[in-house]
Amino acid sequence: MFRRVVVCLDGSRLAERVIPYARGLAESAKAKLKILRIVDDGEDFTGVSRYVETWSKSLRCEAEAVNLQHEVASTLLAELWNNPDDLPALTTRGHKGLMEPMLGSTALGVVRKLGRPVFLFHPFSGEKPVERFEIKSVIAALDGSRYSENILPFAAELA
Repeated sequence: MFRRVVVCLDGSRLAERVIPYARGLAESAKAKLKILRIVDDGEDFTGVSRYVETWSKSLRCEAEAVNLQHEVASTLLAELWNNPDDLPALTTRGHKGLMEPMLGSTALGVVRKLGRPVFLFHPFSGEKPVERFEIKSVIAALDGSRYSENILPFAAELA
């Protein structure tokens, strides 16, 4: 169902904690891995390019730095809409409470508008980062609607 898992990074160590999970997901699905970093206004494009290139060499995968167009979520959505076979993997920063604080505004914008599965990872406070992750089971949460059943082909492929 997807050919690449696109790890969306922002340059922080917190965002990088999704990488082992994205690798495990890609390996389970026999998909490729890609690192994507949106270069925000005021950031040094060359420095960000070196950052993604370092991850590319370390993970032996494709990597790309993309200039911000309007806002991070819309720039990320444009990249993902151009590559419909990609599964985005994002780290959320939100805390308990309402949906936006729980997911973070970028993740929530992507989930609401992309129209296909998104892998979200939320690191727990104090949790030790993992180096390697292997998928052992897949659970598809359904609400009885036909819309929620759209996840089943993706879940079946991973299983």
